[in-house]
Amino acid sequence: MVREWSIERDDRLLKELYPETAKKVLPYIEEACDRMEYNGSRMYDQFPDRQMMRRTNDRIYETVQRRLLEPEQDQKVKKPEEIYADDEIFATSFRPRREEKDRDGYLRELIDVLMYHEMFSRRCRHNQCKCCRR
Repeated sequence: MVREWSIERDDRLLKELYPETAKKVLPYIEEACDRMEYNGSRMYDQFPDRQMMRRTNDRIYETVQRRLLEPEQDQKVKKPEEIYADDEIFATSFRPRREEKDRDGYLRELIDVLMYHEMFSRRCRHNQCKCCRR
């Protein structure tokens, strides 16, 4: 009992140290895990299904993109006259810039890591791992 409380307290304290982006993404991760947390859930399988995890993480990514990043991207949208002003800009304006692709890759990886950590914590809390059986 005391050990369980100590682990949850530590988990909560460490989450407060997360970078701002992780703090913004975490509620979406927790919401998805809340939906998966029921008896017989595949989240508690000895070997969680990779495809299920990929689909779940993709949905979280799309939600985060829609709710958190779109307002940021709206500020970067160029006016039509700016697009046609330079042939190079016109040629590259319809494909994502490398930095945007890199940022998206990092965001996907961040979501993956946060999701797996949250799953581990919940599995641990339900005595699904060895660290809580002592």
